Amino acid sequence: MDLKITTLGGKDAGKVKLSEEIFGLDPREDILQRVVRWQL
Repeated sequence: MDLKITTLGGKDAGKVKLSEEIFGLDPREDILQRVVRWQL
């Protein structure tokens, strides 16, 4: 999986290759909800 990198000014800064084994997983909504509530 390739991800485009963008600068704060909105210009292209390149690409980075991400592992499908990690970043290709479906998100766990229960964990996301816990982290968001913890940060509030």
